[in-house]
Order: sequence, then structure tokens, then C-alpha cells
Amino acid sequence: MESSVEMLNVYTDGGERIGVKSRSQVHADGDWHEVAFVLAARTDELSGNRFLLQLRSGEGDRYAGQADVFVGGHVSASEDHLEGAVRESTEETGIDLVPEDLLYLGGRFLENPEGVCRRVIQHFYLCLRPLTLADVAPTDEVSGFMEVGIGEFIELLEGKRNAIDASARFSAASSEQVPFSLTAAMFSKYNEPIMDSFRRSTKAALFALKSGVPDMSIWEKDFGKEL
Repeated sequence: MESSVEMLNVYTDGGERIGVKSRSQVHADGDWHEVAFVLAARTDELSGNRFLLQLRSGEGDRYAGQADVFVGGHVSASEDHLEGAVRESTEETGIDLVPEDLLYLGGRFLENPEGVCRRVIQHFYLCLRPLTLADVAPTDEVSGFMEVGIGEFIELLEGKRNAIDASARFSAASSEQVPFSLTAAMFSKYNEPIMDSFRRSTKAALFALKSGVPDMSIWEKDFGKEL
């Protein structure tokens, strides 16, 4: 098998590792596998609690043009989910984080019959470094970044707003930040299981930002399984 083929660990319903397969085979077979996300939030003295999002643009990405959390991607077979979160941060944002920069917020088993990743073990981290738009630049996988008020963003995810004001950066060659309107349409391709993870993880990030500790009860609701 070619070395360029991405290999993923495969798990049982109970989270026991049972083998390794190529990413394409894992998706075809609907196996449980791991994904890691990094959420970036900070507190600004003037504008309150702020949240960074990316605009997806990866080749072949079914969600291209949709907004997403700061960093997200598959955990490879050769790493744990913390290592995967650090690696994905570098690949998608150009920022070299270290494990100490990340606070584990918890995770869940998510079944999504309509998706390419039908069974995923999701892991969420909060970046403890107070990153801003000036720190990030678009890459081959991300066409832009946006910064919003985290409270307003939660209201958008809950359907209480159709749009919120944002600042955005769309060029790696320029540090220019432009006004932008983040709309509900930029989440329209995501189904309810994915939106539920958006809402939970964003609330988990806000709680940890305010308190300095994670709230694992956020994952103990009606959907998915608690890790």
C-alpha cells in the first residue's frame, strides 16, 4: 500500500481499538474512528468573548463554503487525539501549538447515517492561547477565518438569529480584516447530529473560557454516548 494512504484506527461500539484501515475503507464500511477539533476562544476587554471560525475549502470537501470550528480533522493511526489536534492545527492554520496549549473539553460517540463519516468518536479541545485573526492565515484547506462574539454565535446555532456580524480574513498575503456577515446559510449543509455537536462544543468552550475548567455534563444529554 502506498505510504500516502491515510490510515485510521478502528474501534468497537465500546471504544476498544480493534484494527487499522485506510480512511477510504473506514468510510465505506462505516467503522467507528476518531476525529479531533480545536476551538479557539478568547476574552477581549472591549468586545467580550470572541470565537474564531474557519471557512472550509478543501478539495473534494462536501462542506466547502460552509463555516466550521477553528480546526478539525481525522486522527491518524499513528497518533492519539491530542497529537491529532496539534497536527491539524498546524496544517489548517499554520500555527504550531503544543499539547500544553490545549484543554480537553470532552467528547462523544456520534452516529451520522447521512454523512461520509457515519460513526465517529469526536474529541474537542479549547486552545488556551488567545488567538486573533492576525495570528491566522488561509491555507490550502481553509479559504478564510472569521471572528465573532461567542454568545451571538450560540444564538445563531440555536436559530435565534439569521445572521451575526463578524470580522474576516481571506488572504494569506494580506493581514487585512474585513467586515463580514455570518449567516445561518453557512451551516445549511450540516444535518442535525452535526449541528448538535456544534452547539454542545461551543457551549463547552464558553464555559471553559469563563471558568478555566471543562464541564463534562454538556455531553450527558439525550444524544450520543458520554465518553
